Amino acid sequence: DRYCAALEGAAYSDLPPQELLKTVQVPTLILAWRSDVQHPMETAEMLHETLPNSELHVASCWADIEEFPARMRRFLQQHV
Repeated sequence: DRYCAALEGAAYSDLPPQELLKTVQVPTLILAWRSDVQHPMETAEMLHETLPNSELHVASCWADIEEFPARMRRFLQQHV
């Protein structure tokens, strides 16, 4: 699908080089949703693979998305 390919290309062009991302030591929470065409899963997966201290949580349904605020609170309680 050309639309998704264009969005993926835009995401990669907006990010710093992967070599630089690999040096980020800050704990990072990545929240993704499989049905979100605006933010391709490939980008979330690439960030998770690249950022050394990242956690990736992928929502597959609306109930999972509703859990995002609680996930963020727990993540911040652990890392702040």
